[in-house]
Amino acid sequence: QKNATANVAFLSSWYNVCNDAYKTAGGQGDFFMVGEAYDDNATVVAPYYKGLPSLFDFPFYGTLKDRILRGYGADFAATISGIQSSYASSYNNRKYTHSEGMMSALKLSNHDENRAASDLGNHNQKMRLAAAVLLTSPGKPFIYQGEELGYYGKKDNGDEYVRTPMLWDKDGKDCANTTRS
Repeated sequence: QKNATANVAFLSSWYNVCNDAYKTAGGQGDFFMVGEAYDDNATVVAPYYKGLPSLFDFPFYGTLKDRILRGYGADFAATISGIQSSYASSYNNRKYTHSEGMMSALKLSNHDENRAASDLGNHNQKMRLAAAVLLTSPGKPFIYQGEELGYYGKKDNGDEYVRTPMLWDKDGKDCANTTRS
């Protein structure tokens, strides 16, 4: 990306300002900030670890989704390990004062993508497998609202199909079955 160097410099500066403010206010340790470099290519994402301690790991889910849909995952751990190594290499050349270590922010989907359930064909076992891998992989797992309830939707139908609010009935029970595809 042509603006990657400028973006990394800005993120590094912003991180340091926030971290200093956090510590001045009495915060212990370092401030945790997650960034987003929206790309499925780990080579594009890796340089951003020079500016922040954590980024949403889009290549993680892209790889996981591919392996689940193909029914073949023998290379999954090695592929993810290679991605993590490239992130760590960039992190080790960081430009900010943070010192507690890098941490990938793992996720399946977010508000800008198809929901994981739709990507996986609303197939219950595939959705459970994706969740199990997410929650047991090294990193900090993030769950987009409704994903834990099986909400589905595709971005090509419009933002409202992936940004459906949590649906509750008057008794506070989930009404996930009313989401749109």
